[in-house]
Amino acid sequence: MSNPNSQDRLSDLIHRLDVAYAKGLMSPEEYGVLRQGLEVRLALPKKTPRKRRHFKLTVAAIAAVAMVILVTIPLVLRSTTRVELDITDVKLDQGILSMSVKNTGTADAHNVEVSLVSPKNRTVIQVLDLLKPQDSLSVSKKLAIDQQQLYGIQLNIVVSCKEGFAKSYPFKP
Repeated sequence: MSNPNSQDRLSDLIHRLDVAYAKGLMSPEEYGVLRQGLEVRLALPKKTPRKRRHFKLTVAAIAAVAMVILVTIPLVLRSTTRVELDITDVKLDQGILSMSVKNTGTADAHNVEVSLVSPKNRTVIQVLDLLKPQDSLSVSKKLAIDQQQLYGIQLNIVVSCKEGFAKSYPFKP
């Protein structure tokens, strides 16, 4: 009932109903039911103004675009800047294990750890704070185990860093 004339008519009917009830022409139950029915018809359903609805949709669209951008940025950065560590020139000579570790990626590698993993234990060979892109590092360590005991055992040289990169290089002396 959005028409002003209809609202006026309903208000007039409510007023007449109140007068009839005051004169005792109807019971309280009848009055309550009729008054409630008229008030429900008189009440206007609250609608969101069109401009406000448009504003809410615009804000929601901007928020959705912002979320997509925020989710996409780390993925793009991760694909364009990454750490890639390579192990080359692995040699075991007179109980000294030597190798070269190179960062072939496009991002700095922090807390680079080079380890020798055997079936029985894991030995940290060297820990380096930072390895910049395209930098290489020569690593060597005297092993406490006799070289004769190492022959025939499958060893793995593992290089890992804080950025989550880890690479295993199988090595058989």
